[in-house]
Amino acid sequence: MKEKQIPIEPRLVTDERGEGWTARNGAPSASRTTRTIAAEYERTPRGKASRLVALVQARLEPDNLAEQMDTYAKARGRDADEMRALTEQLPRVLQVQALGALLTSDHPEASKMADRRESARVRALTDYAEAIPAQAEKVDAALVDLWAATLHTDAEAAVWRNLGKYAPHIREVIRPHRAWIRRATVGSRADNTASVQVKWDDETQRMNANIFNAAQIAETLAAIAKHAQDSGRVKREAAQDPTKPGEPTKKKPGTNKPQTGGKLWRDYNTYTLTERATHPNGQLGRKWASAPYGKSVGPISREITDPAARIFRRRTSGRGGTVVVDCSGSMALQPAQLEAILKAAGGATVYAYTSDYDAPQGVCGIWELARNGKRVREIPTSCAHGGDNGIDGEALRHALKTHRKSDPFIWITDGGVTGRGQLADMVNDCRATMRQARGYYAHDHEQAVRLLHAIARGARPRTAEPPYFAGTTA
Repeated sequence: MKEKQIPIEPRLVTDERGEGWTARNGAPSASRTTRTIAAEYERTPRGKASRLVALVQARLEPDNLAEQMDTYAKARGRDADEMRALTEQLPRVLQVQALGALLTSDHPEASKMADRRESARVRALTDYAEAIPAQAEKVDAALVDLWAATLHTDAEAAVWRNLGKYAPHIREVIRPHRAWIRRATVGSRADNTASVQVKWDDETQRMNANIFNAAQIAETLAAIAKHAQDSGRVKREAAQDPTKPGEPTKKKPGTNKPQTGGKLWRDYNTYTLTERATHPNGQLGRKWASAPYGKSVGPISREITDPAARIFRRRTSGRGGTVVVDCSGSMALQPAQLEAILKAAGGATVYAYTSDYDAPQGVCGIWELARNGKRVREIPTSCAHGGDNGIDGEALRHALKTHRKSDPFIWITDGGVTGRGQLADMVNDCRATMRQARGYYAHDHEQAVRLLHAIARGARPRTAEPPYFAGTTA
C-alpha cells in the first residue's frame, strides 16, 4: 500500500488548547502571535528534524511575547529602531534555541535539520552579489542569517568553511561572537519554564528566561548583520578605488605573497589556479588490475592461485601525478603543447615557471596550470613567450609540496638552469629534489608526451639528465 503523502498546500490544524494554526511547507518556523507553523514535509531525516524543531519553537514562544519585548525595551532603554532590528532576528534565535533545547535533551537527530544545501548557498549568494552589486548589502545580511540557521546542525562546519572561502569579511565579523551564541542557545538558557526579574527605574517585572536570553542574542545578531554590511561596503569601495588613502589595496587574483629564492635562486611569486576549465581525462597513472569479471581475460592460472578467481583484468583510472614545465626562452609553452601534455596527463597537477613579465625586474613566477581535473583557460603571457629560468630548484620544491609519493613526477626542461648561485650548486640542488621525488626528466614537450604515454602503459623508464647538466658532477 502506497504511503499517503502530507499535502503541500496550507491547512488548518488545532492544538491541544483548541487554538487554530495554519501549517505550511518550508524552512522550520513557528509563531504563536500569527498562529502559523512551517516545516518540511519530506519523509527524510532532514524533514523529521525540521518538523521537530518547528514544534519545539512553537512551545518556546509565549502568548504574551509583545508584552515581554516591551518590558525588555524599557529595561534596556532601546528605541523603536533598535527594537525593530531586534524583532526581525528573534524568530531565528527561537529556532536556534529550539534546536539547542532538543540537543540538550538528547535528541541528536535534530542536527539533521540542515545539510549540504546550506553550504552550497554561500557561494550562490556571493555569486549573486557579484552579478548584482546593488543587492550586495542584502546578501551580506542573508549570509549572517544563513550561518545562524545552521547553528548546532551538521551543516554549520561546512557553512563556516565556505564563509571563509567566499565571504571572509562576514566570517571575521561573526568570529568574536560565535562561541558565545553557541553556548547561549543550549541548556538552561533555552528553558521557557524559568523566569528572570527585570528592573528599570522603580519598576520590576518578570520575563521568561528564554525570551530574555533570546532578545540579547537577537540584538547581537542584528549588530553582526549591520557590521557585516558596513564591512562589505568598505571592501567593495576599496576594490573599486585601490589607491584610496587608508583603505586596503586590492590583491592580485591568484597571487600569493612574494617569496625569496635564497642564495641560489631569484625571488618569485606563486600563482594559484583561478579561472578554470575542465581538462580531458588522460592516461597518466593508469594500469591493469585483476578483477573477478570483465571483458579482457588475464592470466588463466589465477583460477587456481587466486581465492577470488580474478582471471579478468581492467584498466584503473589515472592516479594523476605532477608535471613541472620549464618555460624559459628555449622552452616557451604553446597552447597545442599544453593540450598534448594535459591529454596524456589527465588528473595531474601541472606547474610552469619562468620570469614574471608582470612583476618587477628580477622576480620570477610559478603558475599552477592544472589541478584536480581543472586547467587554466589561457596560458599566462610569461609562459607563452618564455623568459629566464631563475628558480628551477624552487619550482621543483614548490611542486613537491603537493605531490603524492606513489605518483609520477616529471620535469620538462633542457637543464639550462639560471639563478643567483654557481651553476654546479644550482644543478646539484635540482638533482637532490629530483632524487627525493624519484622523478623523470623530459628534454622537450614532445618527449614529455611520449614519456607520459609510456608511464600510463605501466613502464618505469630510466631517463637521462637534460643536456645542459652534462659536465656538472653530482
